[in-house]
Amino acid sequence: MTSYWLHDDLSFCLVDGHPIFLDMGSDRYFRLSGSMERIFMNWLGNACEENDIALLVERKILTNLSARSRSPREPIRAPQLSALELPLSHASCGARILIEVFITVSWTQIQLKTIGIKGTVERGLRPDDKLGMAATGSDQGKLLAAAHDFLEARKLVPVGTRCLLDSLAMAKFLKRRRMRVNVIVGVTGDPFSAHCWVQAGDMVLNDALGNVRIYSPIRVL
Repeated sequence: MTSYWLHDDLSFCLVDGHPIFLDMGSDRYFRLSGSMERIFMNWLGNACEENDIALLVERKILTNLSARSRSPREPIRAPQLSALELPLSHASCGARILIEVFITVSWTQIQLKTIGIKGTVERGLRPDDKLGMAATGSDQGKLLAAAHDFLEARKLVPVGTRCLLDSLAMAKFLKRRRMRVNVIVGVTGDPFSAHCWVQAGDMVLNDALGNVRIYSPIRVL
């Protein structure tokens, strides 16, 4: 029996029982029509007829290709705390940090405009097994200090704030310091909205806990 998967560029989440999709290849979110949504939900429940699956393949929702280019996705941990709500004894914004953040934000903005989300992620946030996860003790302290360095310097960068731009730039900044973090993309259903933030384990680094909890995660970048 032929096996089917989501196309590599697609991811989805269920919001109020309805699937919302993110297409990384075309930088867009979308929903399916009533009949196509029913077929997709049947496929999720392993109760989809071959003729219906063919419709999902035709719409490029599913693929039967056996060679998978996408790396296994990391599980998304529910956020439990925010770095913005933790006390910090270290906070600095020297000239070196400011210049680095300015260049990182500016270059990330150019990448998003020219090669889109997928290209920006592939060129700047590829997985690296050598990176460590700052989680506890002194490692967490270094992570918090670096995150606050970025946020303080970002206030002085004359580029408009945007959650996607700032989250990707922060992730690049932290990756250079051998700190493994994820950029989480989340959505709401009615009304639709999308948001993203940087997270390490169950700690949000650049947003308040209450802000991110209203979104359903749809993809980890």
